Amino acid sequence: MKTFILSPNIDTFFDQELQEIAKLREIKGQESQTLAKINSLIPQVEAENDFIVLAKLFWEQAFVYQHLVMSHVNESINLKLMEESALNSHDIILKQNLTDLLGDDLRFLGRVYGYNRDYPQAYNFYQQALDFYQKQNNPRTLEINAFICANLIYQNKIDDGLALAKKTYAEFETCPLKQSDFYTWAVWKTGIYPRVIKALISQNQTFDSLEMKNILLNDQKLLMEEKFDFRFRLDEIDEVLNLLL
Repeated sequence: MKTFILSPNIDTFFDQELQEIAKLREIKGQESQTLAKINSLIPQVEAENDFIVLAKLFWEQAFVYQHLVMSHVNESINLKLMEESALNSHDIILKQNLTDLLGDDLRFLGRVYGYNRDYPQAYNFYQQALDFYQKQNNPRTLEINAFICANLIYQNKIDDGLALAKKTYAEFETCPLKQSDFYTWAVWKTGIYPRVIKALISQNQTFDSLEMKNILLNDQKLLMEEKFDFRFRLDEIDEVLNLLL
């Protein structure tokens, strides 16, 4: 049997490892290293029966596979792996009755179904996540609404999607998260219009491309002026700007 040498304070050790993984998976080009770190930690967490950390590790896996899909790397394979990771976390949360994690669980399921183009089912998960976060007055309601905008457009509810996008984008400016966690705030905010524009194009909708381009350029400027690594989002913005040419 393999023996793991762990920190005397196992909870602190796992928390530190999760924080490092969360930072590493946001660096483009570090996907293999991030997955290796996650996969090496999973057996240690399983040995300690720390189901909360285990569920979060599978979410981290899902994030990495999602980033690979966003980067158009073996999209069908990585989408399937993203789905498997999210479902692994989902199974743990249900079996262990980890009710505090239900909001994020529903959020990840919404992303999986959205990427699989099952927009009605994705919407159902997003709406449940939104209800969960609203009861907690959690700023993650903004992230969920940022997903719902494009989801509505994919379901041909164009006006509703655009109205929600405008409303949510404005609400980010008064969100306390801007001061407490700028990186997360910026990633959530600047994800709205790349998704909205791709949805509009997918549905063959006409729209003010100049207005959309200006929003993207402003978001691009915001991200480029900061010290953080926003490569995933900046590449996505570049991709969508090219669609508007």
